[in-house]
Amino acid sequence: MILLFIAVAMFTAVHLVPALPSIKSRLKERFGAAYGPGFGLVATITLIGIVVAWSFTSFEPVYEPVKFFRYINMAFSLLAFMFLGIFFFRGKLRQFFRFPFAIAVVFWSTGHLIANGDQASIILFGGLLIFAIVFIILSLINKVFPTLVVRDGHDVLSLVIGVSVYIAMVQLHEIIIGVPVIRIDQIFGG
Repeated sequence: MILLFIAVAMFTAVHLVPALPSIKSRLKERFGAAYGPGFGLVATITLIGIVVAWSFTSFEPVYEPVKFFRYINMAFSLLAFMFLGIFFFRGKLRQFFRFPFAIAVVFWSTGHLIANGDQASIILFGGLLIFAIVFIILSLINKVFPTLVVRDGHDVLSLVIGVSVYIAMVQLHEIIIGVPVIRIDQIFGG
């Protein structure tokens, strides 16, 4: 559990940088053109760290979630992937929602918190939910806005990609995470 906590803390520290313009400016000044690719690499490493740390956790139940909540989680996860698509593309939706990455994390974390009742889920999804809320608050305080570049067609593209990645994740969830999204016995009330 400590490894998972550390991985979530590292993810949070790295992903809060865009909400802190003074720190982001200093890093850009220090690393120049390497900042963007370097940030992307470090951000990806922290995400991989979470997946690896998760694989080493044991299931320790804390509370029994309501079985119906797994369907709410699926709906929230779909919204999360749609917001993730909005984050990656430069459409008007990104301007409108302003913090699509953090909004995606809020939906994803909330859905998983209500659908899972174990200690590792509380550490992971609770930690990421706190990160997303802090990110939004810091971004509002520091007046952080997405890039002003808006590209035609990116709104539709972002939603199509978001839904497509969601469908792929539903299929690959058991392979990547080790937990099936839905099992036959769950569908029929087993």
